[in-house]
Amino acid sequence: MDILKIANKIDIELEMHDRLIVATTIYYEATLITKDKLIRESKITAVRWDEQEARKNEAYISPRENPSHTRIHPILHFCELIFGLI
Repeated sequence: MDILKIANKIDIELEMHDRLIVATTIYYEATLITKDKLIRESKITAVRWDEQEARKNEAYISPRENPSHTRIHPILHFCELIFGLI
């Protein structure tokens, strides 16, 4: 029910299924993978499409320092070719 309430408050013109997808990403504080221009430009939720060029050769899991942490790149291999039908 909370997702429906969020969807009802979205003030950009989206089709109902897109509105529910966006509301779900807002509810779960998730990142949406989409090439939908309206959703990307609205900045209503976090969106990813292609991996940034600077990171394309990085490993999926890489230890980092300062501060010490591990970076995980779950979508390094995603590209428009794979998601061309989205």
